[in-house]
Amino acid sequence: MKSDLLHATIIRDNMTQKIKQEIPAEILKVARNVRRLVLRESANDGTPGSTCGWCEFASLQLICRLEKLGYKPVIQYGFYNENAHCWVLVCGHILDVTSDQFDGPCIA
Repeated sequence: MKSDLLHATIIRDNMTQKIKQEIPAEILKVARNVRRLVLRESANDGTPGSTCGWCEFASLQLICRLEKLGYKPVIQYGFYNENAHCWVLVCGHILDVTSDQFDGPCIA
């Protein structure tokens, strides 16, 4: 069981590294800033450190900030398992600063 956990951690770390390598630095900077904003707001809301329920707020923040930089991001709505969720598509990349609520890789 412990080796499975280690394997999952390595895969997640590799996914995070791949994400960091493929997404342009300017977009990553915006994503990190929005994630910090979400974490601050969730702390004010009484759920510190949790991104659960913040996907639409985060996605709309990403859309506004990226459009100001000249990008053409698109918000996508869907489901993760049975949970309603949303994220942003930009330059062919999925940008989801709240994916950690589903144990996905996060942009730190």
